[in-house]
Amino acid sequence: MVILAPMPAEYAIAKDRFGFSNDVIWLGVGPRNALKAVTDMGISPDLDVMLFGFAGSNYLPVGTEVYVTKSYLHQLNASYEDAPAVLKKPSLKGVPELGVPCYSSSDFVVETKVIEPSIFDMELGFLTPFFPNLSCWRIVSDNLNLHDFDEFLGREPTKKG
Repeated sequence: MVILAPMPAEYAIAKDRFGFSNDVIWLGVGPRNALKAVTDMGISPDLDVMLFGFAGSNYLPVGTEVYVTKSYLHQLNASYEDAPAVLKKPSLKGVPELGVPCYSSSDFVVETKVIEPSIFDMELGFLTPFFPNLSCWRIVSDNLNLHDFDEFLGREPTKKG
Protein backbone atom coordinates (compact mmCIF):
# COMPACT_ATOMS: atom_id res chain seq x y z
CA MET A 1 0.00 0.00 0.00
CA VAL A 2 1.09 3.58 -0.67
CA ILE A 3 0.42 6.00 2.20
CA LEU A 4 0.10 9.69 1.30
CA ALA A 5 0.68 12.32 4.01
CA PRO A 6 0.31 16.06 3.32
CA MET A 7 2.37 17.62 6.17
CA PRO A 8 5.76 16.72 7.67
CA ALA A 9 4.14 15.95 11.06
CA GLU A 10 1.64 13.62 9.37
CA TYR A 11 4.43 12.01 7.36
CA ALA A 12 6.41 11.31 10.56
CA ILE A 13 3.42 9.63 12.22
CA ALA A 14 2.66 7.59 9.08
CA LYS A 15 6.31 6.47 8.77
CA ASP A 16 6.28 5.39 12.41
CA ARG A 17 2.93 3.56 12.22
CA PHE A 18 2.97 2.11 8.71
CA GLY A 19 6.40 2.61 7.14
CA PHE A 20 7.81 -0.81 7.96
CA SER A 21 5.69 -2.50 5.27
CA ASN A 22 4.29 0.37 3.18
CA ASP A 23 5.64 3.22 1.07
CA VAL A 24 4.98 6.57 2.75
CA ILE A 25 5.03 9.70 0.56
CA TRP A 26 4.98 13.33 1.66
CA LEU A 27 2.57 15.28 -0.58
CA GLY A 28 2.53 18.86 0.60
CA VAL A 29 -0.62 20.63 1.82
CA GLY A 30 -3.63 21.41 -0.34
CA PRO A 31 -5.04 20.16 -3.62
CA ARG A 32 -2.43 21.66 -5.92
CA ASN A 33 0.51 20.17 -3.98
CA ALA A 34 -1.20 16.79 -3.59
CA LEU A 35 -2.04 16.51 -7.28
CA LYS A 36 1.43 17.65 -8.33
CA ALA A 37 3.11 15.12 -6.04
CA VAL A 38 1.09 12.12 -7.21
CA THR A 39 1.51 13.19 -10.85
CA ASP A 40 5.27 13.78 -10.55
CA MET A 41 5.75 10.43 -8.82
CA GLY A 42 3.62 8.56 -11.32
CA ILE A 43 1.65 6.69 -8.66
CA SER A 44 -0.39 4.07 -10.48
CA PRO A 45 -4.17 4.34 -10.11
CA ASP A 46 -4.21 0.53 -9.77
CA LEU A 47 -2.39 0.62 -6.41
CA ASP A 48 -4.03 0.60 -2.99
CA VAL A 49 -3.52 4.16 -1.78
CA MET A 50 -4.40 5.64 1.61
CA LEU A 51 -4.41 9.31 2.55
CA PHE A 52 -3.36 9.75 6.19
CA GLY A 53 -3.18 12.77 8.44
CA PHE A 54 -5.02 15.50 10.28
CA ALA A 55 -8.44 17.01 9.60
CA GLY A 56 -10.80 19.41 11.27
CA SER A 57 -14.23 18.33 12.45
CA ASN A 58 -17.52 20.04 13.11
CA TYR A 59 -18.39 17.84 16.13
CA LEU A 60 -15.80 15.12 16.78
CA PRO A 61 -13.35 15.71 19.65
CA VAL A 62 -9.72 16.54 18.93
CA GLY A 63 -7.66 13.34 18.85
CA THR A 64 -10.49 11.15 17.49
CA GLU A 65 -9.26 8.84 14.72
CA VAL A 66 -11.64 8.00 11.87
CA TYR A 67 -11.71 6.47 8.45
CA VAL A 68 -13.60 8.14 5.61
CA THR A 69 -16.72 6.55 4.12
CA LYS A 70 -17.62 9.22 1.54
CA SER A 71 -15.76 12.18 0.11
CA TYR A 72 -17.39 15.45 -0.96
CA LEU A 73 -16.10 18.82 -2.12
CA HIS A 74 -17.03 21.48 0.45
CA GLN A 75 -19.02 24.20 -1.26
CA LEU A 76 -20.43 26.37 1.51
CA ASN A 77 -22.80 28.52 -0.53
CA ALA A 78 -23.41 26.28 -3.54
CA SER A 79 -26.99 25.56 -4.50
CA TYR A 80 -26.10 22.00 -5.55
CA GLU A 81 -24.10 19.12 -4.20
CA ASP A 82 -21.79 16.86 -6.17
CA ALA A 83 -22.28 13.14 -5.77
CA PRO A 84 -19.83 11.75 -3.21
CA ALA A 85 -16.97 9.40 -3.91
CA VAL A 86 -17.44 6.24 -1.85
CA LEU A 87 -14.25 5.07 -0.16
CA LYS A 88 -13.32 1.68 1.19
CA LYS A 89 -12.19 1.11 4.77
CA PRO A 90 -8.38 1.04 5.01
CA SER A 91 -6.98 -2.49 5.06
CA LEU A 92 -4.40 -1.85 7.78
CA LYS A 93 -4.12 -3.15 11.32
CA GLY A 94 -5.58 -0.80 13.92
CA VAL A 95 -7.89 1.10 11.58
CA PRO A 96 -10.43 3.15 13.59
CA GLU A 97 -13.95 1.78 14.02
CA LEU A 98 -15.66 5.10 13.32
CA GLY A 99 -16.34 5.93 9.66
CA VAL A 100 -17.46 9.45 8.71
CA PRO A 101 -17.81 11.58 5.58
CA CYS A 102 -15.09 14.04 4.59
CA TYR A 103 -15.60 17.42 2.95
CA SER A 104 -12.61 18.83 1.09
CA SER A 105 -11.94 22.45 0.25
CA SER A 106 -8.99 24.29 -1.26
CA ASP A 107 -8.90 26.42 1.91
CA PHE A 108 -8.95 25.71 5.65
CA VAL A 109 -12.64 25.20 6.52
CA VAL A 110 -13.82 27.36 9.44
CA GLU A 111 -17.55 27.34 8.67
CA THR A 112 -19.99 24.73 7.41
CA LYS A 113 -23.68 23.96 7.08
CA VAL A 114 -22.99 20.21 7.41
CA ILE A 115 -24.89 18.89 10.43
CA GLU A 116 -23.73 15.26 10.62
CA PRO A 117 -20.41 14.54 12.37
CA SER A 118 -17.83 14.93 9.61
CA ILE A 119 -14.24 15.85 8.94
CA PHE A 120 -12.84 18.58 6.69
CA ASP A 121 -9.55 18.56 4.79
CA MET A 122 -7.80 20.07 1.78
CA GLU A 123 -6.74 17.02 -0.27
CA LEU A 124 -9.05 13.99 -0.28
CA GLY A 125 -11.83 15.24 -2.56
CA PHE A 126 -9.28 16.25 -5.17
CA LEU A 127 -7.51 12.85 -5.16
CA THR A 128 -10.59 10.59 -5.34
CA PRO A 129 -11.03 10.87 -9.14
CA PHE A 130 -7.51 9.50 -9.67
CA PHE A 131 -7.45 6.52 -7.31
CA PRO A 132 -10.35 4.04 -7.41
CA ASN A 133 -8.78 2.05 -4.53
CA LEU A 134 -8.31 5.10 -2.30
CA SER A 135 -8.95 4.95 1.43
CA CYS A 136 -8.45 7.60 4.10
CA TRP A 137 -7.54 7.61 7.81
CA ARG A 138 -7.61 10.93 9.67
CA ILE A 139 -6.92 12.28 13.16
CA VAL A 140 -9.12 15.18 14.27
CA SER A 141 -6.82 18.15 14.91
CA ASP A 142 -9.30 20.96 15.57
CA ASN A 143 -12.94 21.94 15.49
CA LEU A 144 -12.77 24.17 12.40
CA ASN A 145 -10.52 26.68 14.10
CA LEU A 146 -7.11 27.61 12.68
CA HIS A 147 -5.79 28.83 16.05
CA ASP A 148 -6.62 25.42 17.61
CA PHE A 149 -5.02 23.64 14.65
CA ASP A 150 -1.80 25.58 15.19
CA GLU A 151 -1.87 24.70 18.90
CA PHE A 152 -2.49 21.02 18.05
CA LEU A 153 0.66 21.09 15.92
CA GLY A 154 2.59 22.85 18.67
CA ARG A 155 3.34 25.92 16.60
CA GLU A 156 2.76 29.64 17.08
CA PRO A 157 -0.95 30.38 16.52
CA THR A 158 -1.89 32.14 13.28
CA LYS A 159 -2.54 35.83 13.81
CA LYS A 160 -5.80 37.30 12.52
CA GLY A 161 -5.94 40.35 10.29
